[in-house]
Amino acid sequence: MRPLFVFGLARSGTNLLARLLDAHPAIEIALDPYMPLFKAVRNATIRARATPKLRAAHDPAAPFQDGYQQPHGYKLLELLLDADLDAPIAPEELPELRAAVAARAALEVPDIAACADALSGVTCRALMASALSQIGAARAHAETQWCGIKEVWVLDFLPALARVFPDARFVAIERDPRAVIASLAALAARDPSQHAHPISYLRHWRKSVVLARRFAADPNLADCFHLVRYETLVAEPEASTRRVARFLDLPFEPAMLAPSGSWQGNSSYDNVAGISDASAARWFSTLGEEAIDAVEFFCAPEMALAGYPRVASANGDLTPGIAHYVAEADGNPGSWRSDSGDPVSEIKFELLRRELLRAPEPVADDDLVRRCFLFEASYRALRAALTNAGRAAGLERKAMP
Repeated sequence: MRPLFVFGLARSGTNLLARLLDAHPAIEIALDPYMPLFKAVRNATIRARATPKLRAAHDPAAPFQDGYQQPHGYKLLELLLDADLDAPIAPEELPELRAAVAARAALEVPDIAACADALSGVTCRALMASALSQIGAARAHAETQWCGIKEVWVLDFLPALARVFPDARFVAIERDPRAVIASLAALAARDPSQHAHPISYLRHWRKSVVLARRFAADPNLADCFHLVRYETLVAEPEASTRRVARFLDLPFEPAMLAPSGSWQGNSSYDNVAGISDASAARWFSTLGEEAIDAVEFFCAPEMALAGYPRVASANGDLTPGIAHYVAEADGNPGSWRSDSGDPVSEIKFELLRRELLRAPEPVADDDLVRRCFLFEASYRALRAALTNAGRAAGLERKAMP
């Protein structure tokens, strides 16, 4: 068996992707069992590899971070990207970790929750190997060739996992950020306990876009990484699924087009049987103008890089409605957030990003560039993407009668 990891943001179609993979007789995927383990790996890595100053800036209880804005943000992200997972795990950490994994896994995969007491390892590497072996022990059968997990928010760990498991493959899914925020809002309307901070979601979304392109361009990762576009998957399910199967060196299985048999989907709006494009563009009619403007204000550069065209009249610039949306989100952030915690600082930071992107020449201040765009190469790619998107928009306007 070879390890398989499925990554993406919450509300991006990760469950659909994982279930269509799991429907293949040669694949076993456990949904969302190990978020506490990834947090333990993050904390152990920072504890072992960070400078005293970086360690002091990190809160072990914090949610996963996006790496933007704070002086230490991209430096902590870089630690995770460069990790070898050899950081030690203290034996006294394991009982609490096992309990957290059991509670998390019980939500979707009770068979894996039942194995949590067997989780062990003196290093992050051994701990992750133990987790994968539990899934294999619980689910593998004669046909199984790939065995792994689906987790949200943890794309940062892909390079480290690729180093530790050189025969692993990674599949990530990406979705229009306006659809992600619309789905988040619809879910919160149905269940207020699921409310989350949209600005933090958007910051994580643009990080995932940048990381996915970075991995795809890395000769050490390109062959083991496959990016799925949600909109393409639901519009062309068979073609998309055939591409994923081919990436895993497997024959296409028609069962993949009917994931988990009677599974009714994980849509925030209603039950959707199997693979459906019903919610792909629903954001256009359900997400208010203020929210659309805000999404494009925070994500327009990365949307251009990912090929999602803007629709708002604000053209990605600041409006009173955007300021109101950010303030409202700050007043009711939900159970977690990864932004600065100050709506005025958030807006100023976005305006700074625009200034750097619109500068006649690329800015040479490496620290500033990385706080704004995570990587210098990403900064240049975003500048080019915005230029190309502007040219395309101009040509479209000229073509209109």
